[in-house]
Amino acid sequence: MTNLDLSMVIFSRKDKEKGIILPEYLTEELAEDIGIHIGDGSMYFKKGKIGADAITISSNNNEMDYLNYVIKLKKKLYNLNKYRILYRNNERNLKFHSLAISTFYNSVFGLPIGSKDEVDIPHIIMQSKDNEILSSVIRGLTDTDFGLIKRIKYGKIYPTLEGSSKSKKLIDSLSILFKKLGIKHYTCKEQIFDKRTKKIYTRNKIIINGFKRISFCFDVILPKNPKEMGPKRFEFEKFNLSLDHQLS
Repeated sequence: MTNLDLSMVIFSRKDKEKGIILPEYLTEELAEDIGIHIGDGSMYFKKGKIGADAITISSNNNEMDYLNYVIKLKKKLYNLNKYRILYRNNERNLKFHSLAISTFYNSVFGLPIGSKDEVDIPHIIMQSKDNEILSSVIRGLTDTDFGLIKRIKYGKIYPTLEGSSKSKKLIDSLSILFKKLGIKHYTCKEQIFDKRTKKIYTRNKIIINGFKRISFCFDVILPKNPKEMGPKRFEFEKFNLSLDHQLS
């Protein structure tokens, strides 16, 4: 079990009052939490202070069961009991303040404060030889930031599981982990024109095609949020197809 260096972590007075704790070892649950944060979390500076002390997790309104799962996970890992759920349009945002947790994310795992354009899977996880650790960080990412897309191919429904990011490093690291776990996939780039800014942006993508490969991926990573994956919100179980006949 990998020990974590907590020497750079800063506990605020409020952290101590709230009884915030931090993991001392890299576990499957911690790796999953890191994946969740990479996929859908954010940290930012508050009032010019060095280091972030607010963390936000975004979720669709239909994903309250999954959001409750995330809350329980963070309570178990950090003894997090004080948080807010903010409602905005069709989103629910989990928001909490903790200088200890944010400096833990930043100093131990190198997760960025502010923009995640260059975010990457932490080195300590990439170097792990424990496949359960690797599958757990992927689970956190796919549950929060992948889309299950339904297309028609040769007259049949053909699904793809896709993740995208501005960060090429993140997609490259995911590709390495997929290869280690035997998950067949491919990576590519796409150009997106933003009508608001009138600029073209590059998105890096990682894609798994077909029922057989997606089913294998799910068997490996054991997603906790299988019904609401990504912006398209297609349910894998409700394609109304027999997997026995559609696997290819």
